[in-house]
Amino acid sequence: MPPKKKVPAPTSLGFYPMLKKTAVAIGKQCSVPGKYWTGCSASDKEKRYLCTVIEFIAVHDFGGGIKGAGFQVKEMGEDGKGSLELGVASGEVFILAYPHPFLEYYWYANRSELDASVRLKLFPTLEHAVVAGDAGAAETLVEEPEQIKKETVRPPVFNHLELVSSTLNVSGPKRGAHTNKYKCTVALATGQCGASITLYATGDGKSETTSNAWKHIRDKARAGCVEHQAVLAKLNLTNRNVVVDANGESVLVMNFEEAFPHHVD
Repeated sequence: MPPKKKVPAPTSLGFYPMLKKTAVAIGKQCSVPGKYWTGCSASDKEKRYLCTVIEFIAVHDFGGGIKGAGFQVKEMGEDGKGSLELGVASGEVFILAYPHPFLEYYWYANRSELDASVRLKLFPTLEHAVVAGDAGAAETLVEEPEQIKKETVRPPVFNHLELVSSTLNVSGPKRGAHTNKYKCTVALATGQCGASITLYATGDGKSETTSNAWKHIRDKARAGCVEHQAVLAKLNLTNRNVVVDANGESVLVMNFEEAFPHHVD
């Protein structure tokens, strides 16, 4: 197990692809080599330690006058299931500088997401080992089959939200889920609404709550904001929970929490 002290954060980018959005890395793992840690033994320098990505940090002080973006990660051992070894770095939470070296370690662990030509350019030794069937040379990391990329269709309400931050909950009742902070982008006469809205997403990112976003837009519309009223009218046309009554009025079919808030803590 590598010791705790870290090598000062590098700042050069190299040629690893940038993330389209930093939020896509949250909850995934990156593969950090033992040589990242100062004082690592010679036998552990080339070992890879899987670390779960917890949170993106826009500005972090790495010391020595170096400040920049980074990802908070948690060391999970060589198998990625959690460190069982005794040692000062077991299960350690620390910051990896972004874009480099985070991108190198992230794409090493998630290279199946890259096109084959890009993988071959970035990781030629591993790719050739996989083709040759040399599992040992590929560090027993089995190449996953190419996955069919499916375009996820998000609810229309997200067209009026901008993601500010995404945090993986590592404890508590929402452990394993993401707490996502958004701001409302509805255009007002004075500029963007900018209200803060908190939503929650599953650990695999396949689903995300929208109730708080809807509540914000409805509350603003009821308060007389014409811009939010216009947005709400368009959203109601796509909302399965809105029905048209005999008078042609849009009626919201509310859940228990929305209909009887005095019964909910």
